[in-house]
Amino acid sequence: PVAEAAPRSLATGRRPRLTRRGYTALLGVVVGSIAGTSALTLAQADTGPSVAATQVVVRSGETLEQVASRAAFGRDVTEVAAAIRIANDLPAQAPLQAGEVVVVPGS
Repeated sequence: PVAEAAPRSLATGRRPRLTRRGYTALLGVVVGSIAGTSALTLAQADTGPSVAATQVVVRSGETLEQVASRAAFGRDVTEVAAAIRIANDLPAQAPLQAGEVVVVPGS
């Protein structure tokens, strides 16, 4: 086994010095971390209020998109319709029956 020598600054007991390039890199990492965290916080704040899952009774002659539009609460109707289809395991283009209860997933 070969023993490795300790770095020169550790062998002499002195603290390692940070060069100008190292200081700039460290500063970039810190600023980037703060900016990334701020961006994530703002992105989460822009999602709007959360909506709890609800149940909706289908009205006579209503399409899935019409049900979704009633239950969208400011969300994209197309996305809500797709979420309803998935949550209720509805086949594509299957007509809804009046009186049928469908689950509308929350956001």
